Amino acid sequence: MSEPPAQVPVREGAQNGKAPERTVFEVKSNKVLPCRIDVEFPVYNRKHTLFEISVYTSIFIRNFKQTYLVATKKTLYSREFVAPEGAIIKVTYRSGSSKHTYYSYYGYFLVRETGAKNHEFTIKGYDKNNTIEGEIKNLVPLSLEGYDEAEIEAEIMNVYGALPSKYDPVEVLYYLWIKKRVADTSTFEEQVKKLEELIKQKEQELQALREQLAQLKQLERVRE
Repeated sequence: MSEPPAQVPVREGAQNGKAPERTVFEVKSNKVLPCRIDVEFPVYNRKHTLFEISVYTSIFIRNFKQTYLVATKKTLYSREFVAPEGAIIKVTYRSGSSKHTYYSYYGYFLVRETGAKNHEFTIKGYDKNNTIEGEIKNLVPLSLEGYDEAEIEAEIMNVYGALPSKYDPVEVLYYLWIKKRVADTSTFEEQVKKLEELIKQKEQELQALREQLAQLKQLERVRE
């Protein structure tokens, strides 16, 4: 369940002369973990091979000529790296020729202290897919089952009045952090408390609306 707009924190002040930012989600953990992706991806041509890791730590609203949902990220090219707990990692791999991609892999992981574990990487080949055994450390594979890009994009536009950035997979990040709450480590009791507080807030807002409606009806009767 996503947080209501009223509870989204706002970063005070302008950023680099631009309008103030509105944070949608931000990793707040001070715990940084050593991470590793250990796998031998197939190589077609080393000159046309890319291995890239994007470490995402927040999504927020930024006003340019239009309002966009954008992401904070750090791009790495090493298979061993450090990242804050709760961050989402996107792994991108491609190998091929100057005209075609023969092998590719894209995957999302959550940074969490789990130690080293075996993991199967499904490589998309030019004519068929292959599964390769590898190892990951302090990374949890994330599934996009149930993800509907059009639905998420519509929610972002309706709730925040923003267009998704085309430079980063902000719709996926929104789905994982906000809808699936993959970084939520709170206990069951804490989640219940949050929901109770939200219900109380909504009841207060509803009561305020009822009072406004009663005042309007009273004014209408006076005019009559």
